[in-house]
Amino acid sequence: MRQFVLYYALALCTATQPGKPAAPPKFIYATKNEVKQQLAAAKRRLDANATDVRAKHAVAKILRALGDIDGDATARNVGFENATAAWARAAHVDVEGAVHYALRRGDHAEAQRLIGERLREVPDCQIALELRALERRAFGDNAAASKFYDEAAERATGAARNPALLRSALGRAANGDVEGAQRVFEDLCQGSDDAEAWREYGFFLDERMGDRARAVAALKRAVRLDPSEGQARAQLAKWGALDDETDRTARLDDAYVGGLFDQFAASFDETLVEKLGYRGHLQCAAVLSKALEDVELNADVSVVDLGAGTGLCGAPLRKVLAPKTPHITAVDLSTRMLERCAERGDHDAVVEGEAVDHLRRLPADSVDIIVAADVLAYIGDCAELFGEAHRVLRAHGRLVFTLEEGDAGFGLGPGGRFVHSEAYLYDAAAAAGLRVVALDRGPMRSQGGAPVVALIAALGPVSSQDVEAHFSARPADASRLRLANSRMFGTNGAYASVRARIGDTRRILDLRTSGEAAEWCGAHIASTRRRMDRASTVAPSSRASTVETIETQDSTTEAH
Repeated sequence: MRQFVLYYALALCTATQPGKPAAPPKFIYATKNEVKQQLAAAKRRLDANATDVRAKHAVAKILRALGDIDGDATARNVGFENATAAWARAAHVDVEGAVHYALRRGDHAEAQRLIGERLREVPDCQIALELRALERRAFGDNAAASKFYDEAAERATGAARNPALLRSALGRAANGDVEGAQRVFEDLCQGSDDAEAWREYGFFLDERMGDRARAVAALKRAVRLDPSEGQARAQLAKWGALDDETDRTARLDDAYVGGLFDQFAASFDETLVEKLGYRGHLQCAAVLSKALEDVELNADVSVVDLGAGTGLCGAPLRKVLAPKTPHITAVDLSTRMLERCAERGDHDAVVEGEAVDHLRRLPADSVDIIVAADVLAYIGDCAELFGEAHRVLRAHGRLVFTLEEGDAGFGLGPGGRFVHSEAYLYDAAAAAGLRVVALDRGPMRSQGGAPVVALIAALGPVSSQDVEAHFSARPADASRLRLANSRMFGTNGAYASVRARIGDTRRILDLRTSGEAAEWCGAHIASTRRRMDRASTVAPSSRASTVETIETQDSTTEAH
């Protein structure tokens, strides 16, 4: 099994150009040697200056990220007795982080000590009071937690007031003081443009007051204030209360998605696989196997597993790609899910980040396979992901993914997740210069006792060979395209418009030509592209409309 530990790639430990802020730190996984190197860099700074606050903070952040995995051992490697001792040196810089670290370890005594020290120094410290409330809540004492949240709210001023009031309201609700929570929420939301406050008020109204109508109004207010408010939009979609098309199609906020999976990381596999029968990882592997039947991959197969979660795709991917030994990188928004992924040991590297952002950082033509099992249900519009996938995929590369099937276009479905139609899949792929290589349809999991039917697709870059093959089978199309090209590029440019991906070609036509010929050729290429995609290798039963037919579908494929 591959050995991983978590470390913090710190801008704090690296030099930056004068006047330019350090890039935001990112959690990533690496080997233990790399962790030691990061810690050693911070330790050298401490040796040079024992009061270097940023270096102390750096060490604490790394060890906080390590948690119970290897925190104490790593701390000793750089001269600390244990991880807690390292935190103690940095607690005055980040008492909040130190308390969270102690609570994560279940060390309530250490958390209380840190909070007590801060309150002795600053008796009215709002943050320390909220941390005391947090510690009491973690201990199960909701009454004491509510008391400390109220005290913190009384001391809060300026920009800190609204967040403190929100925590006070939530603390009262958790303690069963519904009327008190209602009063605080009304005070908080009176004339407020705080989307988070309106969102939490909406959930409170529904769950504690039983007032669905006012809850819908509050959640809609949250969405109007912040269109990226994922939790409110997802809940409105579940209630069938999303009226605006923009609200239905706008992307869910990354923080919402990452936080959602952080909450369920510990029980994710048990809930999703064992209880809901999830098999998207197996379906992606099966479709990938079909899509690679006529492809000879390089020895150094590069695989990117987007939205890898706990690492379910790792083992099936290795089985499909055997006897090759691929390098598989897992990417996910959730730190907790990535910890589980690393423990599973089927990935070579694990990176915390958003799927499209990660692809943007990769060089062109650098990846053989991209997998996105149950990912686009949280992204919605596939355009950016498909476009970046086309850029980074090698000539025979494959993008494999699942889509929960919807009736038309895409948008948030009744489950609070995005659904996509088959027609949208073809159009979005074509617009990015990708073609559908393989497509299946089948139940991916259950929800409310009913199967959730998904499209499982493999896409590949459109090549000039694909276009030549299409026109060879359709001479009339070829002669018409030659005529259009000769008008625009001259007779020697007959296939200039299909040397690069067709999406680029349409932009070339728009930039280099004008008039009827350009419009006709652009429209003709778009039409041809859709027909080419539909002529790809597709399981003959994939158009089946019933689950019973899907479950018995033939595994053979035919070319139209």
